[in-house]
Amino acid sequence: MTMARAVAFFDVDYTLIKAPPQHRAVLARVFTELFGVEFGPDDFRGRVEPGFTDLELFRRALEGKGLDGSNASRRLGEISDLVAKGLRSALSSEGVEVLPGVRGLLPSLLGMGLELALFTGNVEKAAWVKLEVAGLGRFFSWGVFGEEGETKMDLARLARERASLRHGSSSLPLFLVGDARRDVLAGKAMGAAVVGVYTGPSSAEDLLEAGADLVVPDLADLDLLLGFFRRGLGA
Repeated sequence: MTMARAVAFFDVDYTLIKAPPQHRAVLARVFTELFGVEFGPDDFRGRVEPGFTDLELFRRALEGKGLDGSNASRRLGEISDLVAKGLRSALSSEGVEVLPGVRGLLPSLLGMGLELALFTGNVEKAAWVKLEVAGLGRFFSWGVFGEEGETKMDLARLARERASLRHGSSSLPLFLVGDARRDVLAGKAMGAAVVGVYTGPSSAEDLLEAGADLVVPDLADLDLLLGFFRRGLGA
């Protein structure tokens, strides 16, 4: 059991980092290799709305080729291993763009006694590769990931349960920072105070309508954000 004042969950793509364009090309190579049918990057574009998970994306990509979508679950271990390997190779030379304010906010929250966790639709191994290349992996202790459900709402239940188990309390304050409307809805469902950041496909209006408690254009206004977290802690 660990002790923290609160847990702050973060989405990855378009919240912490700009989603690497190489990701879809890596997926295409992996699926072509595993399933013997030619996949291209566009087969993984627009298949799901922002806020769905890789598991659902993989299923729909397979079905789009007339293949059995359940293979996304059955062969998820192979897919995850190969995608992580391909991403590490693709990103090691080009790096990952960290979004404004992230490098200042994460250590500041740790300094306030918060535990940081991931809340992402990426499969776990791919998420850690992206963050390690970006130099952000060291800030996070654990997370919920895209192989664990088809939507962020599925992940919300797991996130709440794991936070409670880790800290021995179901009343620990929770926060969530995300860029998609479905991130906000999931955060509210788990009882978190939610920051919506419109660095991704969702607009400020989308995030407000979904119920975000604070909406910002990026994470660069450290005073504003830390004030929000302090109020959430009752400080």
